[in-house]
Amino acid sequence: MRSREADLELFERVAAFARDGRFDCDVAAMWVEPDCNLPSGESLLRQLSFARAFCLEAFGAEPSIAWLPDTFGFARTLPTLLAHAGVRAFATTKLQWNDTTRFAHAQFRWRGPDGSEVLAAQLDSMDGDPSPDRVRRASARDEPLIVGHGDGGGGPTAAQLVQARKVGRWERPRGFFERLAARAAGLPVHDDELYLQYHRGVYTTHHDVKAQNAELERALARAEERAAWCVAIGVAAETVRRVREALREAWAVVLRNQFHDVLAGTSVAGVYDDVREEYERARALIGAAETTMSAALPRAAAARRSPALLPPVERDGAYVFENAAVRAVVTATGTIVELNAGGGPNAVAQANALALYRDRPKRWEAWNVDDGYQKSRRAGRPRAAHVTPEGALEIPFDLGSSRATMQISLAANDPFLRAGLAVDWRERRRLLRVENWLALRAETARFGVPHGTVERSLARDTPERRAQFEVPGQRFAVAFGSESGIAILALDTYGWSARSLPHGGVALGHSLLRSSTWPDPHADRGTASLAWAYAPLVSPSVGRLERIWERFANEPSVRLFEAQDDAVLVAACKPADDGDGAIVRVRECDGAARSARVRCAGRMRSVACADGLERPCGGEAKIDGESLVFEIGPYALRTFRVRF
Repeated sequence: MRSREADLELFERVAAFARDGRFDCDVAAMWVEPDCNLPSGESLLRQLSFARAFCLEAFGAEPSIAWLPDTFGFARTLPTLLAHAGVRAFATTKLQWNDTTRFAHAQFRWRGPDGSEVLAAQLDSMDGDPSPDRVRRASARDEPLIVGHGDGGGGPTAAQLVQARKVGRWERPRGFFERLAARAAGLPVHDDELYLQYHRGVYTTHHDVKAQNAELERALARAEERAAWCVAIGVAAETVRRVREALREAWAVVLRNQFHDVLAGTSVAGVYDDVREEYERARALIGAAETTMSAALPRAAAARRSPALLPPVERDGAYVFENAAVRAVVTATGTIVELNAGGGPNAVAQANALALYRDRPKRWEAWNVDDGYQKSRRAGRPRAAHVTPEGALEIPFDLGSSRATMQISLAANDPFLRAGLAVDWRERRRLLRVENWLALRAETARFGVPHGTVERSLARDTPERRAQFEVPGQRFAVAFGSESGIAILALDTYGWSARSLPHGGVALGHSLLRSSTWPDPHADRGTASLAWAYAPLVSPSVGRLERIWERFANEPSVRLFEAQDDAVLVAACKPADDGDGAIVRVRECDGAARSARVRCAGRMRSVACADGLERPCGGEAKIDGESLVFEIGPYALRTFRVRF
């Protein structure tokens, strides 16, 4: 329910205070306080655009600070996303929860992979009394003291307000960041993710909500591109408006439920009853928009059908899958013992091994996975394998008290071997993972993050690196050796581990399900469907890998905009929020500046550069025949408004 509908009288009082400068909207740069590892890059940009639109409409103020005190870690690309939306300040307190090392900086410049920077503050705490000890710490760190009951929605009490007047003066967060900007040149630079050394279970807990969030993100991306097609071919403006409004309502549902304690799986059971109802509503809204567009769009350019599966050949007690791009040998237990691309070297020692682990964190059960769980490994127990009539290898598994069926398959033209698991999960305090040992010598692995990637060391030679025994990643994890590489593609699972092995090779694990008992005693239990895939690679191109993931995750479709360079990815295509043309967003994937050409299937009339909130911004772009032509920097995001 929207805040104004919940209590209209209170809302109007707050709005009046905001217009008079007595209620501060500066810190409301995001629609909710979202998780910043699991949502897509497009979701995080929409968090920013929804927040700005709401604050301007309701309060007449534009927020300027991403104030995320309690979010469970922050992706490598968040500075890029914030800067692309015009937000130049960021604050958290959460890194004070680190369980291994102390974060080095109270204030710093946080740099994204494209070179964008935001002013950042790692504050000591998000709430409390103005006690002498807290006052001393804030003074020593040269930061404001936050007073009140901030974690849980409360503000300062009357007694705290009286106390606060005795120790200092009130300051708006904007004032603090303006003072910080005056000495920005002397601030240290943090050029990496902000990894929280705690709460590592949140990448996996409550797979159901994570899966539905990812499904809706993909459905919205498809529907928005079809809506942009409507704009391009001149469908009636009123029809486009109705579609745009339905999709915006669906986005509001998705964004609201990306609140960090909801998407992370750490809310009480009743919250997820509400989430399921809300997601049904979002699906209905998208479905209604699709129905409207189907009546308006021509039937030409129908999507290609997925190719039939290539049945494996049984040989020496194993199963051989092979097409022009992939060759894999799989045992009757589902273990991959050979995997290569087009006759290249074998990239695995052993992969696709299901394992169960004891999962009893000392504190914060739904939030945490504790180091040491690895010592309790118990392999999944396969039963008799067989090949289905459709051509997939099917293996039933006993997983403790749970039953599961794995399917492994290869389609004729796919550059990956697909794996899926249908499971009736009945465990308590168990962690289900798929473990892989890669026959590669590599120093780093790369993981997908919102609108980009992060590279992490495979060494465990420092406390900080040892603390990263479980890390977040979305879409894929990939490691490259000297001659070949392998990527594991993921649909809606986000927890990973990666380390070098003592005698060479890489251990790359992926968490699938947990079964915590608090605060929701039934988290994850029930039926689940999981999907992942193995893509052997001969080129270290991230752009090529992103296209492979798109093929894995989505049905084929006819694209309105298509980049001609593998390193340039069309990240979003949608009707403009104000109804004036279509928005196309692109990113550079491989870390090199380049001249880009993006072909458009519609007849473009004009192009203008925009930021992440669809406002005009500097930069150049032009139309050359059927193509949009522009320069793009390493790992950069660019957004354009195209009129037809």
